[in-house]
Amino acid sequence: TAWTEGSNHVWIDQLLPAAPYRGQTITVGVWVKCSLEGAPQIFDFAEGAAEPYQWPLHYTEAPEVNGWRFCTSTKKIRPNADQVGFRLGAHLIHGISIYLDEAQAVVVAP
Repeated sequence: TAWTEGSNHVWIDQLLPAAPYRGQTITVGVWVKCSLEGAPQIFDFAEGAAEPYQWPLHYTEAPEVNGWRFCTSTKKIRPNADQVGFRLGAHLIHGISIYLDEAQAVVVAP
């Protein structure tokens, strides 16, 4: 878990070795309940690469149901990736809560 002072950004990361996922596309999704922005991200890390961390800049959001919305992020893992990261993150303001439920990741074979 990390928090950067002044940014109001909070996140939880789970890192995995990338070898089993290289060249494959992964979609991560989570149910989010919050009046502010909160979403999943997937990223990969390749040590020594010009851009060691890469992640999609956008995520998709299904229409809200009873205050909850399902958000997804998709990325093809680079052939030289060392790690794959799954992130649940949010921009929060004091007194605002975020709820995340049923996070899932799906791997699509190349």
